[in-house]
Amino acid sequence: MIKNNQAPDIIYTQQFRIANGERYLQYTERKEAINPSPEDIEISNKNFQQDPDLPENFEGYLGYTDRKAATKMEDDLDKKLKGDYPTFSQGVYELSEEQHQQLINNLKEAQTNKAMLWAGVISFSPEFLTKAGLYDPKTKKVNQKLIKKAIQNAMPNFLANEGLDNQETFWWGDIHLNTDHVHVHLAISQRRNTRPLKNGVPKGMFKNKSIRLFKSQIHHELENKKSRSRMIEIEKALDATKKKLTNGLTNDVTIQQKNYLQQIANALPDYKDKRKWRSSNHSVDFKEAKQLTDQLVNSLLQTSLNNEYSE
Repeated sequence: MIKNNQAPDIIYTQQFRIANGERYLQYTERKEAINPSPEDIEISNKNFQQDPDLPENFEGYLGYTDRKAATKMEDDLDKKLKGDYPTFSQGVYELSEEQHQQLINNLKEAQTNKAMLWAGVISFSPEFLTKAGLYDPKTKKVNQKLIKKAIQNAMPNFLANEGLDNQETFWWGDIHLNTDHVHVHLAISQRRNTRPLKNGVPKGMFKNKSIRLFKSQIHHELENKKSRSRMIEIEKALDATKKKLTNGLTNDVTIQQKNYLQQIANALPDYKDKRKWRSSNHSVDFKEAKQLTDQLVNSLLQTSLNNEYSE
């Protein structure tokens, strides 16, 4: 992603410390950002992880992260995707009031348990975003949805590569727009630490390979206009098909399918955050419910939903 000593299209840097995340959430969401005080982000130089692909002479390229910045609610989101905060997370483009409160609760729990907080910044060069059709330099219009979508798609692998793909991990992001470079404040934390300990403190550093793969996936999704347009078409078609499948499902289910439903209900973990009842959850305690759900879906697609599924 770096050619002829030019600035890279995407860079990722992060700092880490024991969580004091509610304050950092307020910082990333602020309407106008000022230089954070030492009290807000107390991180020593040894806890600063520079982008492994960033040449030494590009250190000044990161200075914009301390400039005034702003988040903005999206204008072109469907009503069902609109929320109360510009903050996004997995599967959510804008957090609702309830989701925002849940995030605060998670951060309080993380702080109580002295879990780690990774405060990262994903930075995009204007040339890259312009070429990808995501930024209009004249109107300063940014396609936030596609940037959020690319990050959401890349996060599961990023977390998995660092052993953070479990029910204790949560993350959020905020796109900051009022700078020369569009950038995303990305924060990752855990309600309870699951990382290996070093001198009694959770491991903080991420592998350079994990960061490179993370950037690469985001880059790939954003740069390919044709692929991106096709993805949008597929998503629309899938939404229409899902709606048709849902509408086509009647109460005419078999005894076996009813048993599946009961077994699934019994197997579901008692999560505070019910959004974790999703197929992307690969944790051990969700495994049984997931397997039973797969069996139920396969059964429905072979019987009452067979015609719609074939279509």
